[in-house]
Amino acid sequence: MKCGNWFVAALLLLSCFVALPSPQAQNMTEEEAEAARVEQRFLNELQVLLKAARDAQFPEEEVRSITVQREGKTINAFEYLEQAKRQQARKESRRVVLRDRYLTVQDIMGELKSQESGKLDSLREELVFIGAEEK
Repeated sequence: MKCGNWFVAALLLLSCFVALPSPQAQNMTEEEAEAARVEQRFLNELQVLLKAARDAQFPEEEVRSITVQREGKTINAFEYLEQAKRQQARKESRRVVLRDRYLTVQDIMGELKSQESGKLDSLREELVFIGAEEK
């Protein structure tokens, strides 16, 4: 391979390891973003409500039984917050975890050389087979 081809191949290989923003975050519309902000504000208000109840030394049973009306529905504040925490934990677990080790030029060159030797071996086997057919 020529020097320029090595460089292009190294860049292509490197681009495979670069973390790109999720398509979900890129496609988020303004309405969805506003809905997420409203939901986060509601969660914050529930947390403040539960904290105030605990600070007022309500028994834990009463704190867990606090309900709120939202859009005509009765919501248990404690359970709603717990469910939101579980959903957030699931989202966090799905995210890409970046490694502490960085890809080096030697790693890229080693990978390219290993691919090149594999290609040469397969070409050599083909040529030996073609030569055997001709005889």
